Amino acid sequence: MFFDAQISIRCTGTSLHAAFTMQPGELILLTGPSGIGKTRIMRSCLGLEPYDGHVLLHGKDCRRISKRNLSFGYAPQQPFYLKDLSVYDNIMLPDRLRKTQSDTSIIERIGLKDTGRKPEFLSEGEHKRLSFARAWMGNPRIVFLDEPLSGLDPEASKKVLETLLHLIQSTHTAACCITHQPIHFANRTYFIE
Repeated sequence: MFFDAQISIRCTGTSLHAAFTMQPGELILLTGPSGIGKTRIMRSCLGLEPYDGHVLLHGKDCRRISKRNLSFGYAPQQPFYLKDLSVYDNIMLPDRLRKTQSDTSIIERIGLKDTGRKPEFLSEGEHKRLSFARAWMGNPRIVFLDEPLSGLDPEASKKVLETLLHLIQSTHTAACCITHQPIHFANRTYFIE
């Protein structure tokens, strides 16, 4: 198994349990009522929240793998950008921090243009693309996307979904997406309750 998560977390006084698997090139969805703990489950997989159970990558416990070697990408629901940096510099920030060099063709493949401008001048859909580009930097094996369609109109959602599908297929990356909206090309949907 490429990625296997069996997680228990304490959330607002109750225990929440989740179990899911992913393979390279797959998109899985985590869905369920608002406030149930989907984002906490995702953040637990990323090692950003405590949990009981296990999160395995190639059969190895992720808590025992150096964060540098985990190769996860993350696009949070509320993206964080450094306002003083250009779009390009924001995308490349993870590479600079890790002292690595990624394939910058992802920026073109994702459809971002004029990357010399500041993020404050981007549309909501462009912000999502910027977040995707940053998440895919460093050629991660798995990308976690928290509500990538939130706040988008139907046309912008369609464009973001096309971008997402293109990225998953062209990079053969596994993707885990929290969403309240169905995504027709997802491989599996896990309902958290």
